Amino acid sequence: MTDFIVNESKFIVDMDEKADSFLSAGEILPDGLQVSDMLDNAAVWQIYASEDNSALILAVMPDLAMRWVAEGYIKESAVFHHVSGGREVALLISPSSLIVSPVTAVRFEHSQNYARSFFCALFNSRLKNHEINLRDSIFFELYDVLLPTYTLTRSVADRAIFNNASGLSLTEDLSSPEDLADPGVSYSYLLKVLRDMNCSICSCEPYLMQGERVDDFLSVDEDSIITGPLVIREDFQVYATDSDKVVLLMENAFALSMVEAGLIEQMDLKSVQLGFGVLRALVLNRRFAVECLDDRHYGLTVNSAFKLACTLHRMRVKNAQAGLGEGLYLEEKGIILAKDSDSEMNDVALMRSIMLEGPFALSPFSYEEIDDAVTLVSRR
Repeated sequence: MTDFIVNESKFIVDMDEKADSFLSAGEILPDGLQVSDMLDNAAVWQIYASEDNSALILAVMPDLAMRWVAEGYIKESAVFHHVSGGREVALLISPSSLIVSPVTAVRFEHSQNYARSFFCALFNSRLKNHEINLRDSIFFELYDVLLPTYTLTRSVADRAIFNNASGLSLTEDLSSPEDLADPGVSYSYLLKVLRDMNCSICSCEPYLMQGERVDDFLSVDEDSIITGPLVIREDFQVYATDSDKVVLLMENAFALSMVEAGLIEQMDLKSVQLGFGVLRALVLNRRFAVECLDDRHYGLTVNSAFKLACTLHRMRVKNAQAGLGEGLYLEEKGIILAKDSDSEMNDVALMRSIMLEGPFALSPFSYEEIDDAVTLVSRR
């Protein structure tokens, strides 16, 4: 027995072993996107970037996607079916500027917009199922939903999930619903977390309630509901829905001032009658940025950053006194809705801080790209 030798190499576990890929690098998808790197994965899902960094691709087995459709988390039209290497996979595709991430990796990074978006998605998913464990779910921001993966892990309370995403504690909260007197996340609890994150919170009450039906004349997908407020400011509010649309509601006087400034066409505005008066509404595609420039969340690509730089320049030409740094950026329309400000304007500094601080879709910008964007803003 003294001559018995154990070959230890046969018992070494390769911790770097790659997951069995659902998609192959370089593969062309039905909509023309080319697959690049796998960014994250678990047993039943994988997330990829596109080669041009414009999109994130969530790949799952067809049975899982069809269960999401059957239980109302997503619409069937959102699912692309694709055959890769003889195996059928189901794909959900999002702009890379929006979040596609396992819930356990979500961190708000002191962004009120991000926290509100996650809050809306949590509410939306809880409407579908009050009991499903969402700790191992996937945050798919485009459709404002947390997609459950139906794992058998220990259930974690929604409040604990939200606390972890806030990043306020370095210790993960694994409290179960039974551990907490109130395991849910109410709007008042959202505001508490935002204050703890040192966010500036407008005192205005939301115009709309979560769960309200979106009026048909607003041209949002049939049976869409309001999932919550993404932006609340004195003159306007932005609401997420359970579709790929958001609803911008503006005070009548503010909306008319934007019409007079030549930023919005009167014919594009819809009137919404609420108990306290009439508001003006725009329905916007969530694939594009709809956010205040002093609370950014939409991840920038080189193309979207240069588009923002051109918009800043154009808006400054229109109005030398506009407070663009606090304005509402509507990327789809190529405008920034802002009141006049007495503060000193420095669009170059604003653009440089945006390019340096992000948030970024996938990676930070090079110094050359930063200089090019700043040049677009400062040109005469």
